[in-house]
Amino acid sequence: MKNKQTILAQAKIYGILTLATLIMDFGIYVFKFPNNYSFGGVSGIAIVLSALIPLSASTINFIINMALLALGFLFLGRDFGIKTVYVSVLSSVGLSLLEKSFPMSRPLTNEPVLELIFAIALTYMNGKYVMQMVLGVGQTPPKWEECGWDQPAPQLSALEIILPSVERFADNVACQHYIITYGDNRRKIRNLCAILGIEVFEM
Repeated sequence: MKNKQTILAQAKIYGILTLATLIMDFGIYVFKFPNNYSFGGVSGIAIVLSALIPLSASTINFIINMALLALGFLFLGRDFGIKTVYVSVLSSVGLSLLEKSFPMSRPLTNEPVLELIFAIALTYMNGKYVMQMVLGVGQTPPKWEECGWDQPAPQLSALEIILPSVERFADNVACQHYIITYGDNRRKIRNLCAILGIEVFEM
């Protein structure tokens, strides 16, 4: 009985990892690669290198991930995390399969701001995609300093966003990345979400 519970628990974990990885691959391939959005990480490096060498971003992503896995096994030995290996291989293979089965020579739409929003802010909740958005007002913040700097601390650029309800935002937001756009783009986002069958949650 205990072994069965362990197997079911592991199956659930790998099921979640698989779903999350495939969703991530979809966002990277459909929105990041065609627009050359480089946010960092392996996919970001792949986008930059694809402009310099005659290989696609998906191929470069695969090569870098496999090289990093080889280094992991070389320096960390057999204790190297199996989940890390699984997600890295699945993500690399997934991007390569998307490239072959759904080739994209240009961005999906002519709205780069919308695609940037979808590349980062699109989340997956309760078995469906949800776009979360809120209209706020930007203003110059009070003078502030980031912790950890030696005095005198540098004055970093910042923008204070005034939201209708901070509590509602904190209780409902389901991601850690936010896209801020100038102006009210809610109508465009609603229209694109309606076309793609994505639920919109406005806070």
